[in-house]
Amino acid sequence: MIVKTADAEMKALENTRAEVMEKLTPVVELTRGRKLPSKEKDPVKKKKEIPRYPYDKRLDRVCELFKGKPVVFDLTSDETLSSIEIEDLYTPEGGYKKWIELLTKLKDRGCFSELTPCVILSAKDEDLYENMAEEVEQLTTLFDSVAYRNDIFDDNCYDDIEIIKSHLNGKRLVVIVDCSYVVQASISNYTEKVKARVNNLREIAPEGTVIAVSSTSFPRNIGDLGDDFSDTFKLSEVELSRRLEQERLEVVYSDYGSINPIRNDTVVMAHGWIPRIDVPLKDSVFYYRERRPSGTRDYPLQYTKVAKYVIADKNFPTDMNENWGIKQIRNCAGGGKPGSAPSFWIAVRMCIHVEQQVRRLTALGR
Repeated sequence: MIVKTADAEMKALENTRAEVMEKLTPVVELTRGRKLPSKEKDPVKKKKEIPRYPYDKRLDRVCELFKGKPVVFDLTSDETLSSIEIEDLYTPEGGYKKWIELLTKLKDRGCFSELTPCVILSAKDEDLYENMAEEVEQLTTLFDSVAYRNDIFDDNCYDDIEIIKSHLNGKRLVVIVDCSYVVQASISNYTEKVKARVNNLREIAPEGTVIAVSSTSFPRNIGDLGDDFSDTFKLSEVELSRRLEQERLEVVYSDYGSINPIRNDTVVMAHGWIPRIDVPLKDSVFYYRERRPSGTRDYPLQYTKVAKYVIADKNFPTDMNENWGIKQIRNCAGGGKPGSAPSFWIAVRMCIHVEQQVRRLTALGR
C-alpha cells in the first residue's frame, strides 16, 4: 500500500488495529511537513518569505507508526506535496548523496525491521544514468533490497531496470508498477497494459524480483462518479487485481488506501464543504452526503444526520465493530462529535478500507 505522510493517512493507520497492521508492508511516500514561519526572503520575490516545510516530525511519526515492521521508503514527486526540503533530496550530484544520507540516518535509528529504499530520479539530472548507477551502488552497500517505482505509462522503465540490474550486486529488487487512478471503464485497458509491463519486466529483471501493482479508484471529486445524495461504486483496484490473477501473473496487490493520488489540499473551499461519509466494502464503496441548510455552518449536526443514513444502510458492515472508523461512524450517529473536518472522515474511510482489503486477502476475520 502506498501511504503518503499527510495527516489523514497517518491518523488512519495510527488507529488501525495491530492485527491488521501486521499484514501490511507500506510504501511510505515522504511529503512535506507543516508550514513554519520564515524570515528568509525569496531572492526573486524579495518581499515574499520562502516557505519552510520541515519533514522531521513526519519522519518521527512514521518511525513510531511502523516501528519493528518492514517498510519501503520513497519521496513524493507531487509538486503540491513537495517543498524546498524535499526537492533538495532530489539533488543528483554524488549519486543522490543527500537522499543516501537521509536513508542512512533512518537506518541508524533502527525503527524498522527492514528498510527498502526506492531509487529516486530527477528529470533535471543531466547525467541521469551515471548518477542512478552510483545511487544503486550506494544503496546496495547499505540495504538488502532496493525498490524501483515506475508509472505504467513510462516506458523508460526498461532502460532503468537494466542499469539497476547491472549494479544490484545480488541484492533483491522490488518493482512497483504504479497505475495511479483507474476508472471502472478503463480496467480492460489497464489489465492489458499491466500484463505487457509485467511480462516484459520478468524477461529483464533479476530472478526473484518482486513486482507489486498499485492503483486506486477513489475519485478526486465524488461528484465525478456518483449521485448527489448517495451512491455506490466498484473498486477498480480490486477488479484489476482479480483480472491479473486470472492472467496468472505473479504480482503483489497494492493500492492507495482509498485516497486519490492527486490531492485537494490546495483547494480553498470558500463556501464550505458538503458533509459526506464513505464506507468501503471489500470490492466497493458506498457513501451518503447532505448539504447544510442555507445560512448555517453546523457541520457536527449535519454529519450526525449523514451517519444515521450510513448505519441504516443494509450494506453497513456488522462484523467490524472493533474497527476505529466504524466506531467513529456509530459514535457520530449517536450524537457524538468525533470530527467535522473532511480530513477526519478521510481517515475514517481509509481505516475501514485497509481492514476490508486485509480481510479480503488474508484469513483475518474469517
